[in-house]
Amino acid sequence: MQRSTLRFEQAIKSEATRKIYRLYLDQFKKFVKIKEDDGLLQLKDSALQEMIEDHLFYLRKQLSPNSIAGHFYALELFLSMNDKTINWKKIRKMFPATVKRTGGMAWSTKDIQKMLEYATLRLRVLIHVLASTGCRIGAVPSLKIKHVKDLENCKAITFYEGDKEEYVGFLTPEASKVLNEYLDKRKSDGEILTSESPLFRKRYHFGGAKAHHVQLNTLKTDIQNLVKRANIQRERQGMRYNIQMDHGFRKRFDTILKNNKEGNLSLKEKLMSHSTRTIPLDSVYHSPDVMTLYEEFKLHIPNLTINDSERHKVELAKKQEKITEFESKIHENEKLKKDVEILKLQVQTLDKIATSYLKKAINDSSNL
Repeated sequence: MQRSTLRFEQAIKSEATRKIYRLYLDQFKKFVKIKEDDGLLQLKDSALQEMIEDHLFYLRKQLSPNSIAGHFYALELFLSMNDKTINWKKIRKMFPATVKRTGGMAWSTKDIQKMLEYATLRLRVLIHVLASTGCRIGAVPSLKIKHVKDLENCKAITFYEGDKEEYVGFLTPEASKVLNEYLDKRKSDGEILTSESPLFRKRYHFGGAKAHHVQLNTLKTDIQNLVKRANIQRERQGMRYNIQMDHGFRKRFDTILKNNKEGNLSLKEKLMSHSTRTIPLDSVYHSPDVMTLYEEFKLHIPNLTINDSERHKVELAKKQEKITEFESKIHENEKLKKDVEILKLQVQTLDKIATSYLKKAINDSSNL
């Protein structure tokens, strides 16, 4: 690895941030037609300044004003870590004014049902993971099989393991079945799955070929093509659409949890992995265990379930659970009644014995 690259990556603490910054830096290199990171450092500061300005002018025509700054945070970090002097104040002065964000709507359950009709098996799993956990799509490519644990008829997934952003999400019974189907298919194709195997692997012709993690861009492109194949219509708003392609799943998850009057807001935010935004210092003082989070998640399984028949099964099972709980309480009440009757009989018996002893004591006293 080039030393310039090493300095750049060592300055980034989050793996998720490292990946997106790497992407933005590579996009800039492609724009200026330079292949190696070190190649940027060979340029004079004045020439580099002009290239950065030209890149800004280009992005202003291509992207939403709200998306531009991140591209230059990555570039600024790389160049500052390698002692290049650029007038960043001047660059930032040319950033466009931010606008009201669009893309605030969520995918509907009907939309997702339609997607699943046209999706490949791997893509079906991706859709279910995004819809069931509400995770950011950037958390998916690095997942390994060891990050998934069975939990009753659901599964728990650890995202960003070892990172300060680490958190746990859950798959509904429906989503868990589809993931099992995908892994079983890979095994039947000859892949030897281990704890270190990628949860989502690149496409393959032979299952026995070495498995590599799928790339983020591939997943994003797959969803984009799927929405087109399913002919799902979105409303264009400026340079964006009313529903974001991959973030629409996360918004659906958040909406379902927040619209449910049952549950705990703090735990809902933990499941979304952004508790500090709503409840200050909650991430510092509140660290619920997995089972506590799972109990919260279970409250939302019916609404998170996508297939109508699967949802009916979940709802039926939930009602049956309540019936069983109610019957158990009735049984406990009946047992309690019996216990009370037994206690009454015991009290009556003791009362008779006490009365008998008292009479005998009075008689004995009279005889004296």
